[in-house]
Amino acid sequence: MKRLLIIIISICTSFVIGQTYCAGDQISNSDLNTQYEVCYGSGDYEAGDSWSLADYDGSQNGGNYHIIFMDMSATWWGTCYSSISSMDAHEAYWAEQNPAVVFIMGLQDLNQPYSCEQWGNQGVSGAPVIVEHDGDLFN
Repeated sequence: MKRLLIIIISICTSFVIGQTYCAGDQISNSDLNTQYEVCYGSGDYEAGDSWSLADYDGSQNGGNYHIIFMDMSATWWGTCYSSISSMDAHEAYWAEQNPAVVFIMGLQDLNQPYSCEQWGNQGVSGAPVIVEHDGDLFN
């Protein structure tokens, strides 16, 4: 069975990071297995845990496929910070509709001015897992 992983990437601003994948693209194995540290966790993840896209790929996790909504944000960009409640509302809606939809947030420039914890605490319980990225999550 051909592996299918759908990713929807939302970018707060195009100049924060370059877009490597588009919705519906198949992610390379090297990108699927790249490990990132969770800086704010929810669900099965806690701060400090390792995380990778392979965790949600059915061909690598025992058959549980997921749809991933990934938001890339910068802590210094006010529009990104103000969109947290909208992201949380979408996550809450999809948690009820289809638990296979997973929300992940990649943060750039922590502590400029918001820390990962401040960012995560701004949201509601069940907020997305947050991983720090250096401006290029997939390269």
